Amino acid sequence: MAACDVFGAGGDRGWDIDITFTVHDGSPSGAQIGPAKKMPSAFQAGGLYVGSVWGPGEVPLTPGNVYYIKMDTGSG
Repeated sequence: MAACDVFGAGGDRGWDIDITFTVHDGSPSGAQIGPAKKMPSAFQAGGLYVGSVWGPGEVPLTPGNVYYIKMDTGSG
C-alpha cells in the first residue's frame, strides 16, 4: 500500500485536525500492518483533506485479502 487520501466534512471540530492512520488485517480489531502515520489535515472547500503515505514495503498487502484503514483523531 502506498497512500490513503480522505476528503471529509469539518463539522463542529473544524478542519485543523491531526489524524493517525493505521492499516489492519481484516477488521478494526485485526493485527496492525506496518507503522502508524500521523498527518495534519488541510482546508478543502468547507471541509478537510488529509492523506497519508507509506514507503515501499512498509505496509505489505496480499491480493484478495480484506484490510481496514483506521483513522483516529485521538479525541473521538
